[in-house]
Amino acid sequence: MIHPRSLPFLALLAALVALGGLAIDMYLPALPTIGAEFAAAPDRVQLTMSIYLLGSAAGQIIIGPLSDRFGRRPVLIGGFLLFAAASLGAMSAGSVDALIAWRLLQSVGAAVGGVVAVAVVRDSYPLEGAARTVAHLSTVIGLSPALAPFIGGLLLEIFGWRSIFAALAVSGLALAGTVAFGLGETRTDGARPPANMLAQLLHSYATLLRDRRFMAYVLCVSFAFAGLFTFIAGSSYAVIGHWGVPPARFGLVFAVLPVAFMVGAQLGAVLGRWLTVTHLLTGGVLLCCAAGLALPALYLLDGGLVAFMLPLASYIVGVGIILPQGIACVMADHPQMAGAASAVAGCAQLALSASVAAIAAALSDGTPLAIAVTMALVAPAALVAERVAALTRRPQPA
Repeated sequence: MIHPRSLPFLALLAALVALGGLAIDMYLPALPTIGAEFAAAPDRVQLTMSIYLLGSAAGQIIIGPLSDRFGRRPVLIGGFLLFAAASLGAMSAGSVDALIAWRLLQSVGAAVGGVVAVAVVRDSYPLEGAARTVAHLSTVIGLSPALAPFIGGLLLEIFGWRSIFAALAVSGLALAGTVAFGLGETRTDGARPPANMLAQLLHSYATLLRDRRFMAYVLCVSFAFAGLFTFIAGSSYAVIGHWGVPPARFGLVFAVLPVAFMVGAQLGAVLGRWLTVTHLLTGGVLLCCAAGLALPALYLLDGGLVAFMLPLASYIVGVGIILPQGIACVMADHPQMAGAASAVAGCAQLALSASVAAIAAALSDGTPLAIAVTMALVAPAALVAERVAALTRRPQPA
């Protein structure tokens, strides 16, 4: 068995979380090829992406309490086996509709990794240690958006788009086997909730949603991430369409995102030796506020792409600081329902980010102004949520 808090343990946790991102980023280069093979319109092919996000958000709501009831290991193993089976189904899909259906199942299986990995961190570390661990995980996971499209592009060129899903199936099976034979159960017997699943679901979510401190931390993390996601969703239109960057060079500009995020996560881990989690969270939110306000100002001053990317990078550094600290705070007060807490946080983050990005897209005039204004608004919202959490007393144990 892999020893908790060891380097292999951290590597396994990173792999659990990264699999969901790989299933998104690896097949991005194949979208035009898939559309051409199935004679499908671009919006139908892109539905394979949006349905994946929908399944991830919905799946987390069930997966979290399941891991609280039955343990982390069996839920991880079952989820990754489902992911592998759905990946094989996607590999053999004969139409875009079949691919959409398999992607939905694939997303539910992949959602296991992110939800349960955070619960495992909460099981295994105290608050400060959990924040540093999530920061280190974020640094590793930040490499996925940069490497996955490159790997997927190579597989596409050499073996065709179906090989991408074959590789994902192998990855799912490998993780299921590693968890089965290498990961011990981290949920303590004392944290085991009642046997009635429906009662457990209602009790867990009612308890969490009534906890103002918990919900404030969830909203703080979600608003901060929503700003980053808004830029990701509109980045190609802003960078290529507005500033005229050639598509071949878009990846170089986009690489600013994972690099800045990894810098922020690692900076938080280093500063965590001297500062508390709450101080780091406040500092990260304030950095996002300052950078968010600078974005529309510099755009309106017509500073160009470089002037826009500088505060954007600062904002993402702030998000890299916020996420590990915020997730640690989200998980701190309810160890007996860590899976449910992780599920609420993950679902809220996806739902709020998608909603904010959709509003920004609807208000866009074809320039990056809507993105800049949106990021300038969500950062103060994160600050308000952080202040509410800081001023709310910690709930008494049930």
